[in-house]
Formats: sequence, C-alpha cells, structure tokens
Amino acid sequence: MSEETELARVLPVVEALIGKVSVPISVDTFRPNVARAVAKLGVHIINDVSGIINPEMAEVVREFNCGWVITHTADITTKDTATEVRDTLEKMANDAVNLGVPKSNICVDLGIGFNKENDLSAEIIKDIKKISTLAYPLMVGLSRKRVIGEYSGIEVAEKRDVASLAANAYCAERGGNIFRVHNAQITSQFFNTWGKING
Repeated sequence: MSEETELARVLPVVEALIGKVSVPISVDTFRPNVARAVAKLGVHIINDVSGIINPEMAEVVREFNCGWVITHTADITTKDTATEVRDTLEKMANDAVNLGVPKSNICVDLGIGFNKENDLSAEIIKDIKKISTLAYPLMVGLSRKRVIGEYSGIEVAEKRDVASLAANAYCAERGGNIFRVHNAQITSQFFNTWGKING
C-alpha cells in the first residue's frame, strides 16, 4: 500500500473518531508522514510494527508527545528466543530514549506472529516472564493468531476468542500488562472480574 493510499484510508476514520470517544486512539503505521498526519488530528498512540527505530518517527513522537509501541520483528538467531526478544526490545527502547523520546512514552510489543513461525511465538508466550523484566509496559498481541489456533485446535480465527483469553490470562500473570484484542467486550469482562477476585 502506498503512503497516499494509507492516508486516504486512515484520515477519515481518525477524523470521525476524534472527540467522539473517551479512550485513547491508536493508529498502526510505520510511516512517519502518516504518523505526523494522524498526530496532528489528536491520535494518542502510534503502533509501529516496522521493527526499527526510525529517527523521523521518534521526531513525531517527541513533537506530539504520543505513545510509541515498538515491535519485535527481527529474525531469531539463538536458541533462547525469549531472552533474544527481550534484549532486542531493550536496545530498541534505549535507542528511542537516546533520540529524545521520553521513557514514559514507550511500550514494547512481543511481536507474536511477526516474522515468527508458531513454534517461536509459542516459546515467547511460554517464557514471557523473561521479557517482562524490561522497564517498559509490555504489550501482548496474540488475539486469534495462528499460534492460538495451534494451541486450541480451532481453525477459524474468529472463533478463537476464548482460547485467546486463556493465553492472555497466562501472560497477565507473568508480566504482560497491555493486551491488543479483537473482542474487547469479553476481554474487559474477564479481566475486570479476575482483578476483583484477586483483590
């Protein structure tokens, strides 16, 4: 998709939402020009799946004081997948801070399913506690993904919400604290109830 096409698709949606919803608005993009355009409209968070720390994107985040979700997409080169993901995310986050982005604006994303086969995604989920030692909020985006289908045996992605809840609960107990999901209603009900039970 070209930058022009992306802008034509995203801007009308953002314009329709700004001022009409009470929750922060996040836009997925790896293009600094798109990020700047939506930030000017009032978008709060840039969800960047590029897997790199782009100085131009850092400039946008600084200028508009946006949140910046940085995602692990790099090849896995060692046998200790979780430790490698943690170290890569830590370096990326530190690089962003060195470019002037406030530490409090940064969130790291495990990158489940991004340049990863199911076995690697499963290792990251299982060993998430190693990654949650990072000094940044940890986003978990496993909802309905292929690895959840493999875990659950459910082939149709839209039917994986309950299985996704189980995996998200596992991650929450081990340090995951932001969850990107498809079915926000049942996820909210689940975690609100779970939180009250746990006190």
